[in-house]
Amino acid sequence: MVKEMEYYNTLGVSVDATPAQIKKAYYVQARKVHPDKNPGNPAAAEEFQALGEAYQILSDEEQRKKYDTQGKAGVKEAASAVDPAAMFGMMFGTDAFEEYVGQLSMATVATMGEMPPAEMAAQLQAIQAERVWKLADLLSKRLQRYVDGDKEGFKQWGFEEAKRLSQGSFGEAMLRSIGYVYERRGRMFAGGASHLVEWMRSKGHGLKTHYTAASGAVQIMNLEREAARAYQVTGDATAAAAFVQQQAGQMKENLWKLNVVDIEGTLESVCTTVCQDGGQPTAVLKARAAALRSLGVIFQAPYF
Repeated sequence: MVKEMEYYNTLGVSVDATPAQIKKAYYVQARKVHPDKNPGNPAAAEEFQALGEAYQILSDEEQRKKYDTQGKAGVKEAASAVDPAAMFGMMFGTDAFEEYVGQLSMATVATMGEMPPAEMAAQLQAIQAERVWKLADLLSKRLQRYVDGDKEGFKQWGFEEAKRLSQGSFGEAMLRSIGYVYERRGRMFAGGASHLVEWMRSKGHGLKTHYTAASGAVQIMNLEREAARAYQVTGDATAAAAFVQQQAGQMKENLWKLNVVDIEGTLESVCTTVCQDGGQPTAVLKARAAALRSLGVIFQAPYF
């Protein structure tokens, strides 16, 4: 028997819901009322805030136990520790970039629920293949203006697109990641003397990205341990909440590192598909590579 049902009702889950069910419920509902989808809608913003608060508590084993026995009064400080918009963005990305990077793997896993590891791996592989194919088709269409010869028009569109995308959640960080892959892959597929250099740079960057993602995961676990230790020492949630609030920026950065591996790995496959399309003549593929490089440079510009 739990003291209060508010957080469970907010997410639409039962009191015996598993962590996977709680995450899925949060993702599905929060995505509908996300501020990026509902600008200037105070009701949606309020619902998004409530969903984030409920998820923060019910996704944490210790806080969930306190909520079940003491209600909201027992978790008051922890419930306001992290901004819901930042939490959602660093976990699942943003709709504004879905046509560029697709649905992030973290979001995909959140919607799948619980299943045997082998079955989940097979489903994820199939979903990823479809994700790459769809993104490659969209990217080819975006580059066509350059391929058709309207280079200036393409660049102007690129600047306007970058400005638009930069306004969303994690906009600048996402643009830099996309732009980096576009520029490097564009240079590599352009051929010539730079091909080997860019291939080596790409490999080196990939190793660095995986290393930083791994270190980010370790740092997240360390932060969780420190928060738990603060809770054990004080006997209430205040010290733990204060610690999480102080470290929110670092947690946000570390979760972002984990998503960068997914984003960059996916985009490398997308760019390869676009620039090595066997159904297109060499001249078209070279033009696509040049357009890709141009768009990558634009997306990495520091003034948005």
